[in-house]
Amino acid sequence: MGSWYSREVVSEHLNLYREIHADSFVAANIWHVRGPDRDMVVDTGLGVSSLRREIPTLFQRDPVAYVSHWHLDHSGGAHEFDDVRVFETGVPQLLRPPPASLRRHGLQKDLGLPEVGADALLLSQLPAPTYNPDEYRVIPVPNVKGISDTGVLDLGGKTQFRVVHLPGHTHDSSALFNERTGELFSGDVIYDDEGEGLLDTTSDSSVAQYVASFQKLKQMDVQTTYPGHGRTLDRQTLRSMITQYLQKHA
Repeated sequence: MGSWYSREVVSEHLNLYREIHADSFVAANIWHVRGPDRDMVVDTGLGVSSLRREIPTLFQRDPVAYVSHWHLDHSGGAHEFDDVRVFETGVPQLLRPPPASLRRHGLQKDLGLPEVGADALLLSQLPAPTYNPDEYRVIPVPNVKGISDTGVLDLGGKTQFRVVHLPGHTHDSSALFNERTGELFSGDVIYDDEGEGLLDTTSDSSVAQYVASFQKLKQMDVQTTYPGHGRTLDRQTLRSMITQYLQKHA
């Protein structure tokens, strides 16, 4: 494995990769699930440094790459995979990615957020001396396939993940739920990233949709949540975060 990604072994069947030189705002979790028959990769990072070159094990067992939503830090590496899925309303953004920037103010503008803080580069190091971050763009994914709410990704044996549409962070935000184990890959639907709070103020966000999604999520028997940013959440933490958000916004 190269030097752009770190690896954490979560279990025999689950690895977590992170882009260690990306700012926390765009350093998304990349989850590698090893199923009985095939693998699954949940979210694909920025695409700044090639996943296929640096983490070839991701591609060895006919992986399906699932993009939890269209934002650059989750969809940037999706073009490297042969089988890419996203919730059906996110297909247009993967086919024709919106403008994306690796500079703070540029990204804030792209997301419809106010420009706050220093206009810093969101990388602490470049992947190569010749890399020009100002030429960054998300590469289109022509082979992407949309999947509907309650659609299933089958990794063989009893390892199946149901797609759950949970908009709010973005219109296409979704999660993957294993009803047998209670495991949830939540993308940016919910996460605990150093106390910064959930991002629900972009031009593609909706607090009303977030409330409805959290009411839906509250009814699910989730035991462990593997989020798009930050640490893994246990059942109690997840439910506490949902309750706090609903008390504030519902």
